[in-house]
Amino acid sequence: MEYKFVRLKCNHYNMEYPWILECKDIETLIEHTEKYMNTEIERGVKDWFKSQKGHLTTNYASAVEKMMIFTGNNFIKESTIMENKIFQGKLKMLLKFGTLYLRENGSYMVHSDSLIIIDKKVMDEMVWPEYTVDDIKISKWDGGSHYYAKIGRMDVTDADGNVKWNTHKEAKRHALVFFENLIN
Repeated sequence: MEYKFVRLKCNHYNMEYPWILECKDIETLIEHTEKYMNTEIERGVKDWFKSQKGHLTTNYASAVEKMMIFTGNNFIKESTIMENKIFQGKLKMLLKFGTLYLRENGSYMVHSDSLIIIDKKVMDEMVWPEYTVDDIKISKWDGGSHYYAKIGRMDVTDADGNVKWNTHKEAKRHALVFFENLIN
């Protein structure tokens, strides 16, 4: 599958946007949700349980906490409701307008007459065009024994579908191979 990334300029506000994914079909929306939005949600859930009403560091956890005040729901229930509403909103806008512009963090906007495409790139993978080797991050869970790699917000997988490795060096090596395959 090919993915079209565009840079937009808003003539109304004389503002340029960084690379953004042009979405014209439900399959792309679902894949974006699985690769990027679910990562945001996962980070938010981890943030919530780590802080337990302390200092939240993610936008998602903060938004869920604010909604909990109004609804009285617990975090898991409110998070599930929010996740569904976000996806449903995107789906409705895609069906209504035919094109969504999806950001890596899960936010989006619809096409309008004031937006013009000033640059475009077609990629074989759903990976933002501005990524560099510096965007490779290796992590390990507290108390864990495996290492995980990400490029930006995307999980690295090897040819066998593995997402975890026994050493930092091994994870980095797989991330570099993954990155090379993305850009070539």
